[in-house]
Amino acid sequence: MADIENLKRLVSACSIERCADEEERDRNLNEFYCAVEPEDVAALIAENDALEKNADCLDRLVVANKALADSFQAERDRLKAELERVRADARRYRFVRELAWYVDQAAYVYDIGNSRSPWPSERAPVDADDAEAAIDAAMGKGGAE
Repeated sequence: MADIENLKRLVSACSIERCADEEERDRNLNEFYCAVEPEDVAALIAENDALEKNADCLDRLVVANKALADSFQAERDRLKAELERVRADARRYRFVRELAWYVDQAAYVYDIGNSRSPWPSERAPVDADDAEAAIDAAMGKGGAE
């Protein structure tokens, strides 16, 4: 294959603006035609075609990458919103957990410590951990986490 820098120099020399007259341009064109082989031109055309195909592939890849990034961003945003809802639920739960009536109500609902007995002497003391364990068991978790 021809030297690319030499081809650039020869092409540049053939420019009408760079030639003093038509004779100089004809000499430069003749030098260019002598330096360029048909195989060189065919190789440059093949290289250009390959580069165009690569550019097309890269363009499709950029589009696919953008779509994937948008999809990931949408999923991230959805998960962030869900996380915020879960955090709000957790804040509400912690607030309610600190209230005494919560433990009493949970003890009664889940019959912890025999809390439904009409006789106070038959009732065992119940704390928030007992209430949470009963709630977890009722939810199918089998215990506090």
